[in-house]
Formats: sequence, C-alpha cells, structure tokens
Amino acid sequence: MRKKRNRKSNSIGKKKRITPLGIGKIFSVFLVTGALLFFSFKLFSSSLFKVETIEANIDIDKDIKKEIKGKSIFHVDTEMIRGKLLRRHRDIKEVYVRKVFPSFIKIYAEKRIPFAQIKKDGFYLLDKERVLLKRRLKSPYPDAFIIEIDDYDSSLEEGRIVKDKRIELAYSLIDELNKSGLLEKCKISTINATLPYSISFFIDDVNIIMGEGDFKRKLFLLKRLLENRYNNKVDSLRYIDLRYATSDDNIYVGNRW
Repeated sequence: MRKKRNRKSNSIGKKKRITPLGIGKIFSVFLVTGALLFFSFKLFSSSLFKVETIEANIDIDKDIKKEIKGKSIFHVDTEMIRGKLLRRHRDIKEVYVRKVFPSFIKIYAEKRIPFAQIKKDGFYLLDKERVLLKRRLKSPYPDAFIIEIDDYDSSLEEGRIVKDKRIELAYSLIDELNKSGLLEKCKISTINATLPYSISFFIDDVNIIMGEGDFKRKLFLLKRLLENRYNNKVDSLRYIDLRYATSDDNIYVGNRW
C-alpha cells in the first residue's frame, strides 16, 4: 500500500512538457490572430469604406460634413452627429443617423410642426409640445393660432418649453376647437388667454367668452346655438358668454341692436 501511494505522489509532482506539436498550435493561433488583425485594419482603412455621400433632409453644418466625409464608415460616430444637430437646430424634434454600407450616411430629421404663437413684442412660434421654435417680428405665422396674453412678461428662449398655465389652457381650447368641427364653418384664429376665467376667442368680430374648463360641452352648446337659433349668421351679435353654460338656458347673448 505504501509503494502505491509513493507512485501516485510522484506522478502528481511531475511537470508537463510542451511538445513541438503544442508549440506549433500556439504559433498557428498567433499567426491567424495577426493575419485577422492585419486584414481587418486593411479592410477598415480601405477606400471602399470611405464616406463619400451624405443624404439629409436638412442642411448639414460644414464642420459636421468634415467629420464624416472621407472617414471610414466604421469610424463615424452617429450619436455625436445626432447630438450636435439637435443642439444646433431648435426646430428639430428628433434626428436619425444611419450607416449604409459601404460608404453612405443617411440623416433624417423629424421637424417640429408650428402649432400656435404667442403675441408679445412680436410673434413667438410654438409647436404642439409648447417648444419655442422661433420669433417672427412683423407678421404672424400662417395657419397657427395666435394666443394673446396682454401682460405676458416671461422670458422666451428658443428650444425651451414655454411653461405658463394660461398657454396650457389655450392649448386645451385649441384642441377642442379642432375636434368640434367649428373651424370648418367659422374662421377662428385668435385666443385671448390673459384672464383664465374669461378666456375667449372671436368668430368674425363676435367675442365668444368660454371661461375656464369644460370646453367640450361649451363648444357643443355653442355649435347648437349657432345652427338652431342663428343659422350660423352672427352679424347681429356682439358677444356670446358660455362661462356658466351647462345647458341652452345658461348661455348669455349680447345683441348689437
């Protein structure tokens, strides 16, 4: 029994020798790895993958073009390009930068759509998320509601969300006006939101006083009133007050004569 134990311990203590076959295998691995790295470098730096074409639906800044054109498509940082474009173009909501192999970069920008504008010392254009797009000094932007707030004194910065409860209230009214179908029959372009409890708009030169909230019901009552009582002709009216309207009996009308 002792002899067997000695033999076992001797066999454990023996060191493994690297055979010529093992050395050959190791050398082959290094050789293949080196070849792969060499060909990868050659492939990545090949003129075949140098970006020559940039397709975009917006104007691309010269410095960004320099960072793309002539570079290997593998080295183009799409996230960096996306970030720069979003920071520089305030009227862009999202940017998608895609590599099209072997040497093509495609840039698609989703632009913010003008929705409303604040009348202050000019016209400040907003999108539907109340992000300020740009300022128009002389004339209002066509096909965008004008929101008048006579005492508006907050700063307005391009690319920032305009935070004001009166703007939010005006947006809610615009949304219900779009749903009501009134815009198809009446020309409505301006909302006065200076005082939330008497927020109003004009149909021709008739002041429609809505008050704060419950716009869906009030616009339904207004539409029914104009159709049934006035046949959608408002030239004899001065104002319609819907602030307390819960039914047809709670609508106050001011006549011109």
